[in-house]
Amino acid sequence: VPGLEASLAYHFTMAREAERAEIHLFQAGEEASRSAASSEALHFFREASRLYLETHGEQADPAKKAILARNIARALFHRGQLIEAEHEFNTALGLLGQPVPRSLPALGARLASRVAPMVARLYLGERLGPRRPATEREAEIVALMLERGMCEITVDPTRFVLDSLDTLATALRVDPATIPTATRVLAGASTIFSYGGLSFGLSRRLLGMAGQRVSDADLQGLVMFRVANFIHHTYEGDWSDAHDIDEALLERAIDQGLIWDALTYLGFHAERFIGRGDFARARERIELVEEVWDRFGHDLGRSTTHALQTYLALEEGRFEDAVLAADVYHDENPEPLLHLLALGGKGRALARLGRLDEAAQALDRCEPIIRELGRAQVPPYQLSHVLRGRLVLDVARWEEAIATGEGQRRARRQAGRTLRAALGAVRGCALRRVEVWRLRGTVAWLDGSEARAIGYWEESLAEAERLGARPEAVRGHQEVAERLAGRDGLTVAGLSAQEHRQRASAGFTELGLETP
Repeated sequence: VPGLEASLAYHFTMAREAERAEIHLFQAGEEASRSAASSEALHFFREASRLYLETHGEQADPAKKAILARNIARALFHRGQLIEAEHEFNTALGLLGQPVPRSLPALGARLASRVAPMVARLYLGERLGPRRPATEREAEIVALMLERGMCEITVDPTRFVLDSLDTLATALRVDPATIPTATRVLAGASTIFSYGGLSFGLSRRLLGMAGQRVSDADLQGLVMFRVANFIHHTYEGDWSDAHDIDEALLERAIDQGLIWDALTYLGFHAERFIGRGDFARARERIELVEEVWDRFGHDLGRSTTHALQTYLALEEGRFEDAVLAADVYHDENPEPLLHLLALGGKGRALARLGRLDEAAQALDRCEPIIRELGRAQVPPYQLSHVLRGRLVLDVARWEEAIATGEGQRRARRQAGRTLRAALGAVRGCALRRVEVWRLRGTVAWLDGSEARAIGYWEESLAEAERLGARPEAVRGHQEVAERLAGRDGLTVAGLSAQEHRQRASAGFTELGLETP
């Protein structure tokens, strides 16, 4: 009977029968979890934990405390309160006897002894011999490490990479077939190498291993595999619909409470539509994200909505709207990585508006965040967004210096440095690639290297065509038309300045882009 356990827990609490109240609070939490009522589940599990610790004090069973911490962590996770959830997952792991290194050097030292056996297992598999079955405790530890990583991908990227490698190494020490979450672990680990921009080859191998274990009976594993597969191909540069998740499966995932998975997919799916200029479908995805946010109160729904509203305004050329949306995105979400995305988008919008000093102020606020996180640990998705904004600003300042005749050498050096950094960042993130490649041509043009500029613009237009990045293709045609104006005989991709102008004009009209 729905609500029966909560009612019993209430009555036993009122009767001051703490042990019986704690039992029913725990069961009420389980009941709420099954119905995806994460707020209620969190309340019941916290009350159960409080009563249990009050009743048993120092005699409390560590295994029971671990279960309570685990359930609180999962309820927080399903609410999208990822910072708090990460802490509770670590508490549960410690209670299960799994040490949680507090410092990065300590975690790195532990990984150092595990990396070689892990890589050997990835490439040689059973040729190294059979592995023993996982114990129940080991399977639970792997499950907790996996869910902790799903928190860390947003709130602590450095720990995400290292802890996820540790999770994979832990899972591969035993027979993965005896770990219920093995499909999710392998698929999730692939995102270390795709989202983290480390190696699409290793990401592909892990997805292949996960795919061999995918089963319709394991909804969590199936959905995680499909999400990771979509991320891999989107980052690598395949923007076709071939890797989309079936809508029926997506609805099933949402109904079963796989909110993190669904929102992660919807965010990247919408951003791909934005990049392709399919703004109507992007808005449909944003509306669905908002519906999930309203229904479940998951904080990831809030941050994803704000992010997508910023990206959509930027791509449509509504730069004033983008500035306002970026401010909301920044102020409503506390995570440092999200601040990089918000400030990077704001800086890019302000630079496009010609408000260069304000753009610099926004982008300068990114630097202490990047230093604190460690530049090498900021994923390409975030770093390329900041560097793209910085590159737009630096190119604009170089053009301003050329026009005034002041500070040209300094502006040229700064644009060159930013370009090199941006090119490195977008190598592993196709979502940000085309504009940076186009600006590479602009930098060469301003530097007086017409032949190189034309070659770079041709590469950018070809990549826009391959990806289906129509808004950036339109802006590429527009830029080429402006640069070639009055330069009779020069062509880019076989088209004259007039032909590029015609294509740009038609594209602005077709896509409904704001004209600069």
